[in-house]
Amino acid sequence: GRVEVIYSSDLVRASATAEEIAKRLGVKLQLKKEFREKCLGVMEGLTLQEARKKVPDAFDKWRKGRVVPGSEDKLSVQSRLQSALDDIEKDFGGRKVVVVTHGGILNSIHRLITGIKFPGKIPNTSLSTIFKAHGSDKWEIGTFALCDHLTAAGVEFDNRAFGGVGETG
Repeated sequence: GRVEVIYSSDLVRASATAEEIAKRLGVKLQLKKEFREKCLGVMEGLTLQEARKKVPDAFDKWRKGRVVPGSEDKLSVQSRLQSALDDIEKDFGGRKVVVVTHGGILNSIHRLITGIKFPGKIPNTSLSTIFKAHGSDKWEIGTFALCDHLTAAGVEFDNRAFGGVGETG
């Protein structure tokens, strides 16, 4: 079916992509802060190099998967994502919706649905599909972190996280 609406994180690195998709599909774009990347607290807005120098203790905690001072915890992220998905289902249940967001958020969605972190990488511009089967109240994963659309088009891409260059947190 036809895409009804596009939702996007309001952060530029996602919304710029969403704007282009919306233009090409001729559909409305709605920015939704619930799809923002997890807040990194004292590391927010710093490149990894800057964080390593300016807040080395926080950087070390982040690298080890521990809580960074001032950062958003996993349960808070999952709660806001559940709320956003519930809103989309209420407004567009059974219809096709596109969400443009960030790798960490996709990982949180995977954890929300399956109970576990995604076991692989989530490349920038990868495609994932989630759905609720007719009559079900549980989200399911159809596909996750696929890049077939890029490889089929002969597009070379860097699948590292953080903007493809591993430089921003």
